[in-house]
Amino acid sequence: MRKQLVIAGLAGATSIAMTAAAGAHEAWLLTPEEMIGLASAPKPAVFTNPLFAAPLAALLAGGVFAAISLEPRWLDLENRLFRPLAERAGEIGPAVVRLGLSVMLFTAALGLLPAAGVAAGTRPTLFVPDMQLKLFDPAWGLLVPVQLALAAMLLTGLGTRIAGLAVAALAVFGLHLFGETFLAYAGHFAVPGLYLAFAGGGKFRLRLPAALAARLPAATALDRLELTPTVYRGLMIVFGLNFAYLGITYKLMQPTLLIAILEHGGFPEFGVGYGLLAFVMTFVEISAGLALVAGVLVRPVGLFLISAFTLFAVTLGETPFFHSNLYAMAAVLVMAGAGARRAAEGRETVRRLGAPAAGAMVEQAA
Repeated sequence: MRKQLVIAGLAGATSIAMTAAAGAHEAWLLTPEEMIGLASAPKPAVFTNPLFAAPLAALLAGGVFAAISLEPRWLDLENRLFRPLAERAGEIGPAVVRLGLSVMLFTAALGLLPAAGVAAGTRPTLFVPDMQLKLFDPAWGLLVPVQLALAAMLLTGLGTRIAGLAVAALAVFGLHLFGETFLAYAGHFAVPGLYLAFAGGGKFRLRLPAALAARLPAATALDRLELTPTVYRGLMIVFGLNFAYLGITYKLMQPTLLIAILEHGGFPEFGVGYGLLAFVMTFVEISAGLALVAGVLVRPVGLFLISAFTLFAVTLGETPFFHSNLYAMAAVLVMAGAGARRAAEGRETVRRLGAPAAGAMVEQAA
């Protein structure tokens, strides 16, 4: 019971209501002038008045505790339903992540998905629309061909592990180049990059011609990397922390930005008003991230993320390509679930009991 309470505390709260949305990046959809003006605008009362916020947060938190408490009851059924996907996660997962990352790299390098107020194809960026490379020394224009090359490697599956490490390195370099602003994105690109470095290319990848392959080393040090349950669990934690950071930094601290996006796009108010809707969305995004950190409700959170991105894309007229890297990793979560947590617990139990047949008890993450 104590362990469940600790996990629940870490998770904070998780709502899986599909009417909420997460991960919408305000800097992509609002002009800099709008963001400056909105940042100084007063927050809705539901964000500032404890008499409003506390009961609502308690109500949502109650739903979270209930979901966490009931998860063991449906987990066996969930595992049976998703077993066909889980068994193929090691093949299909990397292919999906390769595609998602290649789309982001290709469109960013060519400036095809610009931020608000920027013409398409005029300003190359690093990964995302608001990280514009033209703001820096022209030497950083080298990141354009680098991103295009990585996109080609990932799309074809040639040198996937190298490309994955390079993507993760670019995510870290983005912190150096753009500073604290890039914290909003670093984890969501480093995680899929490292996932590919450990998991390899999966299905649907090209093979080098036999003559060329014969001249290359049969194996490299990278080929010894393996997506173990521990690695998968670590990636899940970083992925979740990035969502929690986004929810706190952009939605909790600056809810007027989210409300402006909802108003501009004509997002349905569901009869509650944009202030209350923004509060629920903020709670949901932070909670979903913390749930991944705790390793609970993993598949529901993955399904929620996919639904939320799609809802935003359809309702606001936003292209789904904006979040293709997140779609991909959310799909991996749906396929693999919380396999890392169960696998680690299974190995520990076997080690304590000295049971010889550990393989049948452990669900691999990928």
